[in-house]
Amino acid sequence: MNMNPANTNTTDDDHVNAAADDDDCHDLILGQWERQHLEWSAKQGRILTDSGNALRYYSRENGFPFVPSELPHYYLERGDSDIVFKQWAKIMKDKQYTSPIIGVWDRPIFAGRWEHTTNEDEIVYNVQTATLFVDLRIPRSKPVMNWEKLLKHPQQQHVHDLHSSRQEEAFQSMSGQDLRMFARQHVFGGFSLLSTMEGDVTHACPTEHHRSLLCCTRHHCIDWNYIPRKPRPRPNKWYIDMLLSKDDEESASNSNTTSVGKSPLPSCNVWKELSYSTDENGQCYYYEIWKRRIGDKRGEGLRLAMRRKRNRELDVVGGDDNIDGIFVVVGDHFNYILGRTSRRHENKYYHVANLVELVDTAIEHGDRETAISYLSLDGGHGTISSGWKIDCSIQPWHHGMRVFDRIGGDGGVKVVVESSGDDCDFFAWDITIGNSSWEIYECSVGTAIELEILLNHNGDDNSRSRL
Repeated sequence: MNMNPANTNTTDDDHVNAAADDDDCHDLILGQWERQHLEWSAKQGRILTDSGNALRYYSRENGFPFVPSELPHYYLERGDSDIVFKQWAKIMKDKQYTSPIIGVWDRPIFAGRWEHTTNEDEIVYNVQTATLFVDLRIPRSKPVMNWEKLLKHPQQQHVHDLHSSRQEEAFQSMSGQDLRMFARQHVFGGFSLLSTMEGDVTHACPTEHHRSLLCCTRHHCIDWNYIPRKPRPRPNKWYIDMLLSKDDEESASNSNTTSVGKSPLPSCNVWKELSYSTDENGQCYYYEIWKRRIGDKRGEGLRLAMRRKRNRELDVVGGDDNIDGIFVVVGDHFNYILGRTSRRHENKYYHVANLVELVDTAIEHGDRETAISYLSLDGGHGTISSGWKIDCSIQPWHHGMRVFDRIGGDGGVKVVVESSGDDCDFFAWDITIGNSSWEIYECSVGTAIELEILLNHNGDDNSRSRL
């Protein structure tokens, strides 16, 4: 390109050179974007673990011992999370336990040491009932529009075909670099157990304020980052520090309790998650601020928590017919998560610690089969008011799909709710969604028929008005 400002004459060569410079600039920007996206999971991990120091903080020597049953994947690895979680849910119902963090939560900030991310960096839908949760985190750098177009489901297509052969087609259409990019997102689901730390002398609370806080331990049964026989080595355990309004503070003072029983702390619109263990300075080494999303009714409206029924006879066979699943609803919002589909030809990479490392290693070895197998786990978010349609998903080609067509495994499914006992006891209700069976852990709807009407709501006001 002619760089002499006195010469105003341009030639064809000048235009060609200018275009080449623009292409180089575009490639540079694209490279920066790709590097930023590929770095997303690593940065999340550094913040969450204080660059790998968290395991040292969770130790008896540091004043924070734990037992194996507190580990997030303990019951998943033991193979009985369905039994244990159902028992916990029944205890919650019998004792009328509840939780101040029931709701649908955005995450404005996630910070630790000198790093942080915000909701300008990732989209977060954390749907928490009093029992089950599904936590979805999608980096905004994810090329969603590109992958939405990979496989847009036609309305006349049987969704069962979409979930099997057509989903395979979507993954096979991705390059190795696409698969690596696809791995940089997160969703996990399970059960949240609350307890008070008041009077507990087994750990060293950093302050008296922390001693008065509720503590949450999350147990995961489906987890994007989980690799079999490579469970997370420390608890997913944290304090709940609520920002209460003046009225809420008075209510909390009058209740004179920090229990999770009949008189819990009031709900709030903003709360802070603080690491349970502390660093060498006695400080919580990470925190997350959670802000209530519009439409969750402060957790005081509709609540529903369901899990896909397990067929133990199919455990060895695997496949789509026996994948795990969770479906949670609070207010107008829902989240879902479905376990990955087991494939017969998976190679083992024993030195990797998480899914991102596994996918990167598999692609490096030309092993697309293993990478795609681990990436088959799915999760997403949507709203009832849209007609139960998915609007944010791990697999973006499902955007716009009715969620029951996704989790039911068949096209145009009708949700059937039947009572095998007391019609007012949701533990006695059987849920059929397409070709899958589900059981309820928590439900604010009074009868089976009312729930069936709600779940078949099509987006207008007529079906909901019958409740």
